[in-house]
Amino acid sequence: MRLKKHYLCTALSLAFTQQAVAAQESDSLTVWSSPVSSTTTTVLDQPTMKALDKQNVAQALSVVPGVVLQKSGSRNEEQVKVRGFDSRQVPVYFDGVPIYVPYDGNLDLARILTNNLGAVEVSKGYSSLLQGPNQMGGAINITTQKPTKPLEASLGYRQGWSRSQDNAYDMHASFAASSDLGYLQVSGSQLKQDFLGLPHGVNNDIAGNHGKMINSSADDKRGIVKLGFTPRENDEYTLTYIKQDGEKDNPPYSGNSGQKSRYWQWPEYDKESFYYQGTTQLNDRFTLKSRLYRDTFENTLMMYNSLADLKNKKGSYSHYSDYSDGAGLQLAADVRENDLLSFAVNWKDDVHREKGAPHAAYDRYEDRTWSLASEYQWAAADNVDVVAGISYDWRDSVEAKKHEKDGSITHYDDNNQSAFNWQVMGKYHFVNEDTLALSYYDRTRFPT
Repeated sequence: MRLKKHYLCTALSLAFTQQAVAAQESDSLTVWSSPVSSTTTTVLDQPTMKALDKQNVAQALSVVPGVVLQKSGSRNEEQVKVRGFDSRQVPVYFDGVPIYVPYDGNLDLARILTNNLGAVEVSKGYSSLLQGPNQMGGAINITTQKPTKPLEASLGYRQGWSRSQDNAYDMHASFAASSDLGYLQVSGSQLKQDFLGLPHGVNNDIAGNHGKMINSSADDKRGIVKLGFTPRENDEYTLTYIKQDGEKDNPPYSGNSGQKSRYWQWPEYDKESFYYQGTTQLNDRFTLKSRLYRDTFENTLMMYNSLADLKNKKGSYSHYSDYSDGAGLQLAADVRENDLLSFAVNWKDDVHREKGAPHAAYDRYEDRTWSLASEYQWAAADNVDVVAGISYDWRDSVEAKKHEKDGSITHYDDNNQSAFNWQVMGKYHFVNEDTLALSYYDRTRFPT
């Protein structure tokens, strides 16, 4: 499999809300980039997502210019394209920690609820290479909330109806406390859908009856615990635990194209993340950022090829059990009064395991990825900023084995890859606070 490489993309954008975006970024611990490069990020904060009634991250991203919602019929997934790049080329992060699935780089963004999130950030043009590899088309970063008051709490519940029947509910709660020494944030949310409604007059065995679409339920639950320690004004250390349990069904195709209907169910679409992040101001010039994480993904698929198979629970089985371990360090130095030089190293181990029967042995695939990056922010003039970044990434195939039907094991050859990335961006700030940004980059991604 060859390395897929994006050789050239020139982006020209005129932004009118840069100060608001920059203010949002200044409160964030999660984006590893210079202050200038982070201002190219579009931010959807919690009040905006609530005002627009966006219940999951896929819906929220659909309102961002240049982002298009993409639905997958066979897997019942909602993903996005960012300026034409799909989710394999635009990695998804949670507080700067990569959470995309090792198997194919995708992630069902409809499973990530927006309740109790801090913000959703989209980098469409210049995306800092300090964050790590595979940012061919940009990056999406989902941030968790952080308390702003000594004590705060919230509680919410919504009920949904279809055809005069209650078919869904949405509930969430959070509690937070903070002091000069740190903070604690605890939250939980659930969005449960029993069925999708059908129009009046639609009654058939394929689509459903009595106003209820067959095989159309979903249930997503998430809990977040975030503990922060702030011993000094510019130092911060956080431990975050996220547990997400999901279930979903895929309604069958009920048109007249001759396509055979199938009834797929995911009784398990679960993610679990635990990570540490820290910021330490070493002295007046140097700042060190660090992170360490583990992210797991459990996915069970039951494939029923007919309504009779669904009723008799007679179908095919597929299970994924994936996990990723990683770490990163970034050192930033104030070079001149308004210039910043940063270096970063990132390591990530991805393990994909799959099997086609509950008691079968796992096929196992493991890749190890490293990235070395540097970024320089240059205040060229009072109203002109220039930021440039380079990185070198390499990936080693640690293991690739498959259990064959005859009992033998196939070991695949190594597929080691390497790539060089570079980019530059210039920004001109007008007197009316508008900003013109021009970026030119050559970024890559490794094949899944």
